[in-house]
Order: sequence, then structure tokens, then C-alpha cells
Amino acid sequence: MKLEKQACSLELAKKLDKLDIDRDGYAGFYWCEWASNEPTLEFVKGRNDFVFHTGGCLERYIAFTSSELGEMIPGNFSGCYTKMQKGFMGNRWYCTLETMDKHEFKKQFEAKTEADARAKMLIYLIENDLL
Repeated sequence: MKLEKQACSLELAKKLDKLDIDRDGYAGFYWCEWASNEPTLEFVKGRNDFVFHTGGCLERYIAFTSSELGEMIPGNFSGCYTKMQKGFMGNRWYCTLETMDKHEFKKQFEAKTEADARAKMLIYLIENDLL
């Protein structure tokens, strides 16, 4: 599987960065905005192994993986639970917040990748003070 499908998009990484979530234990992958190129996804071995400053990387954002995002999203809380599933045709992912008693949808997030669907859910939960 391509790395870009395992990590959240640059756009969502920027939104997560602005929310200032706890980054301890994360940071294996970064989106790097270069001075001369398109943004690229970079693997960084260790927290202090940055060559970005000398390599022309202007900004970097943690590219959280789907498994990292899954660890940050609680399974259930406040009378709700979260559910992750791949669409029937296999080309979309859905991250759903449902009520525990009636199994009604409260909110659903859709994306081309599992990581992006999970990132959208986490952003929603943080912005609405549900975590």
C-alpha cells in the first residue's frame, strides 16, 4: 500500500496541527512543504533526526497514520460510539458516530482513505469539545 494512503492528507494534517493535539509518541511521517517542489510525505527516523532545515523544507506537519488516529479516537463516549467501515464498492471509507441506545447516525465522515476519514472525525470531536 502506498504511504499516501496510510497517512492523512496535507490539508487535514494542517488542521490537526492547528488544534495542537498531543504529539508524544507520534511523528514517524511528515508532510513537508518544500521551497521549490510539491509537498511530499517524508519518513523521519526518530524525533530529532530532522534534515528539513537545511534541505529547503519550509513547513512540516505530522502526517498521522490511520492506526495513530484510531488510537486517538475513543471507541465510545457520551452515549455514542464510533464505527469505521469501507464502502460497498470499496472506494470510500466511512467513520461514523452513532448513538448507543438507538444506533442512529449523529455524524458521518467520508473520504477516499481510512486515514482521512479518521482525521475528519478527530477534528470534529476536538472542535466540538467532545473529547
